[in-house]
Amino acid sequence: ITAFVADSGSFGDVCLGSFRDLNLTVNNSGGCTLIISNITSSSTQFLVPNVLNYPVVIHPGDSVAVPIRFQPTSLGPKNGTIIIATNDKQVPNRLVSVSGQVPPGDVRVTGSADFGEVCAGTLAEKPISVCNVGKCNLHVTNVSFVGGCGEFVLVNNPFPAVVSPDSCMDVVIRFVPTNCGPAECTLRILTDDPDTPVIDLLVTA
Repeated sequence: ITAFVADSGSFGDVCLGSFRDLNLTVNNSGGCTLIISNITSSSTQFLVPNVLNYPVVIHPGDSVAVPIRFQPTSLGPKNGTIIIATNDKQVPNRLVSVSGQVPPGDVRVTGSADFGEVCAGTLAEKPISVCNVGKCNLHVTNVSFVGGCGEFVLVNNPFPAVVSPDSCMDVVIRFVPTNCGPAECTLRILTDDPDTPVIDLLVTA
């Protein structure tokens, strides 16, 4: 038996909620019939076909292609081993390494949170954009003020929400001052970006 997956078993980048298939090619380079009794995976994120009928018979010089699916359930690098059980007496269990990467979204926050001078009793609004510059979806779990911020309120708040790659979603901060003097509050943005899961934005006026 000889067996391999293209690209040295690397599935590359695959986002959560999607999958990629690569063929596992099994070749019989011997002079007698090769019999595959089972194909299994060491990882639940690398899936072998569950409709394959065993045993699979490969005649001398022939090959068979078996699709392996990388369907990740969490972020980060993933590794696994495909185990091919055969009647090859020298290597009864052929091991083939597979790997993949599950990138997160990459959050960027734009927009000014400084209202400057606003007269008491009037209303001012500023939009804040939560953007995703990554390859995969960004999950924004919460956008809210920390503590009491009576003069600052959020309007048109779409979060929690999923921000697609190369796109933004806006939340609007409204400031209605009732007293003279400086005012400030902290806007907290929570995402599944592992590099910056918490972003604290100081809102001032």
